[in-house]
Amino acid sequence: MSVVLLVPPAQGESGSGDSCGEGATTQGATNEGATNDDGTSGCLGDDRREAPEIAARDVLASGARVYVVRDPSADRVALRAAWPGGLRREGPELGGIHHLLARVITSGCGERGEREVRRRQQRLGGSIEGFASRDGFGLRGAWPADDWRRGFDVFADCAVQPRFEHSAILRERERMQERLRARKGDPSALAFRGLARALYGAHPYGQDPLGEPESIDRLSPRVLRAHFRDHYPQAGMTLAIVGDVEPAEALDAARARFGAAPDRDPPSPLPAPGTMAERDRDLELYEFIDGDRAFVVLGFRGAALGDPDRYALEVLASILGAPGGRLARALGELDTVYDFGAVSTSPVDPGYLALYAATSPEERSDAARQIERAVRRVSQDGARAAEVDRAIASLADSHRRSRHAPAATAAAIALHEAYGLGYAHSVGYADRLEAVTVADVDRVAQAYMGEAPGVSVTATPMELSPGAERRVRAGGQPGEGADE
Repeated sequence: MSVVLLVPPAQGESGSGDSCGEGATTQGATNEGATNDDGTSGCLGDDRREAPEIAARDVLASGARVYVVRDPSADRVALRAAWPGGLRREGPELGGIHHLLARVITSGCGERGEREVRRRQQRLGGSIEGFASRDGFGLRGAWPADDWRRGFDVFADCAVQPRFEHSAILRERERMQERLRARKGDPSALAFRGLARALYGAHPYGQDPLGEPESIDRLSPRVLRAHFRDHYPQAGMTLAIVGDVEPAEALDAARARFGAAPDRDPPSPLPAPGTMAERDRDLELYEFIDGDRAFVVLGFRGAALGDPDRYALEVLASILGAPGGRLARALGELDTVYDFGAVSTSPVDPGYLALYAATSPEERSDAARQIERAVRRVSQDGARAAEVDRAIASLADSHRRSRHAPAATAAAIALHEAYGLGYAHSVGYADRLEAVTVADVDRVAQAYMGEAPGVSVTATPMELSPGAERRVRAGGQPGEGADE
């Protein structure tokens, strides 16, 4: 059954991602292909008309920017340290480096080794971990409000003096290689990976966050330390502290740990992204997998985080992918549809709008035709007022239920500021969502799907003739031997 999830979809870096601010709506169950770098639910914006009440803020001598929000109702203090970067600072030769950095940034911090950092979290009842996304990188933590200062010291050590211990890097590199191998049998992951490559070309968004086997092997402790040192100094950091804290005390704590004059230059500006793939006609691709299931995704270039069209695209995704929506009706005639949905992503550069279905190899072509039919109908005939109203109500309700968490507020402030959009960028999200009209949905459906070329990717087991199948089982290649 499909469910509404306010999580930004992409390559699913669970436990190492923080995609707040990528402004995405997923209609459908999550999977590695359709879910983003561990989106933090509730960061998609704040529907209050006023900006978050910043109790204290400062630009430190180091260049770090600090924001403090007091929330007396919170029993935990949320911390976010964020830098612009992520995939934007990752070329193919260092593929996977930010996923790995996020996994090992807490593997020893300052004078504490990895085990001591872990024990400290357990004793204090807190948590700390790295995150990486298309456009950002950083550290997040949460600590009990009555003892947050001791947790903050561990957090600061990891943000300033990560040790990147060799044993942890070897362990996490092997896990990355295992995930790459496992993906060969995951149709959803392969289909969405193919979609990203086709839509984005040389742009960083087209890269695999996990990298390639060869690039992962190159990620030594020396490489990680140099990359972190060169690109993530205090001078480029935004820090958000949210919870039941005394603002002056929180600011003093930040100054004590992050306020020293910089000992190295600010990071260089983000490199200009490569050119996104451009095409004037539809593209159909196939990914062959090990297994007995198939996955079909049809995607189109979407809107960017700062583009007003993102709100209408989120409503359109809900109309298409929600339970009882357009896709549910279109795919209802098939016998083997295991999952379906629609997703709209809007990171700093244009994201994508995609519709997908998990099905059997026998019905994959029928599923693809039904998805195309749903796209054609909404592009040509438009949306109905009742559909738009239901979608807006569902999205706004989900947003309101998730927006109050200190972690969501800290993530929104730190990441939007790091992206150069300003800490209050998310203000009025629900208001802008509720302002979407039927005409807006019809316009984006026509502009982004009806008039624009799409990319269809099908992940399916390879179909072989009887002779080719016998040769493969004998250890040969499908085309060796006789004509088929």
